[in-house]
Amino acid sequence: MEILSAILLLFQEEKVQDGSSIISILILITILDFEKKNKELSLKKLYLELGQFSDVTIRKDLNRLSNDKLIKIETTKDDLRIKILSSTPRLKSIELKINNLVS
Repeated sequence: MEILSAILLLFQEEKVQDGSSIISILILITILDFEKKNKELSLKKLYLELGQFSDVTIRKDLNRLSNDKLIKIETTKDDLRIKILSSTPRLKSIELKINNLVS
């Protein structure tokens, strides 16, 4: 429980949760998990992963995370309709801090 508290404090320090919901944290975890597995995460896959939440709610948090420079939303060269989600250096830095807290 101490580790979880430390992680939540870190998120607060990094302003990851300012004005957002737990959905933002789930989005970040999903993006990092897919990257760890070397898999591309499309917007459609994210909607399926977080199917218990509405697309509108997810999209609102995605836009906020993108504006906060935590994630990148990019289109593929093959099909401009497909959006790919990935982490930014800022999110990678937070992930590294979390890993240091856990170990």
